[in-house]
Amino acid sequence: MRFAFTEEQILFRDSVRGLLDKACAPSALRAAWESDDGAVPELWEKLAELGITAMSISEEAGGLGMGPLDWILVFEEAGRVGVPGPLAETVAVGAPLLEDLGSTSCNSILEEVAAGTTQLTVRLGSTEFVAHADSTKLALLQHGHSLYALPHNALDLVPQESVDGSRRLFRAIWNQHEEHLIAQGPKATEAMNRALDRGVLA
Repeated sequence: MRFAFTEEQILFRDSVRGLLDKACAPSALRAAWESDDGAVPELWEKLAELGITAMSISEEAGGLGMGPLDWILVFEEAGRVGVPGPLAETVAVGAPLLEDLGSTSCNSILEEVAAGTTQLTVRLGSTEFVAHADSTKLALLQHGHSLYALPHNALDLVPQESVDGSRRLFRAIWNQHEEHLIAQGPKATEAMNRALDRGVLA
């Protein structure tokens, strides 16, 4: 039994490191923290070109079908340079959760995530605040045994103080409308619990 990363995983890690070292210099990060959207210009598009936004989505759903062992190296590099934005929320938590649920509406969102045109934020369990809710296209919000997908304009956001300039926090005030409901019941709760576990990993 081999307890080591594969050559392919290391090469992918090195590609990510090269991209982030260039795009996330300290000056670029400081500018992002002070900007309206908190993002490094064109960084998300470059991450999508490298396949990072599609890595946690199965090949059947239009992604790369990579597993958690592949993700770990990517998130390690993202943490090393302090990538601003909802990378973990979108790739490690939101996308696998949507695929786990498997509905038609979830699959259409996954296509946009894989292509890099949709960013997600997620609030599950007892989490009080929502990260990056001011700049993401969709927020996946748990209410009891139900999961809702709300567009940015359906949220009333109250900024919260954050010690991490790359992680903007908000209290989200919202209503549970049927049109935004994407899953409910015990199976949905199980899927959300698994998503929480993946979030801890990232």
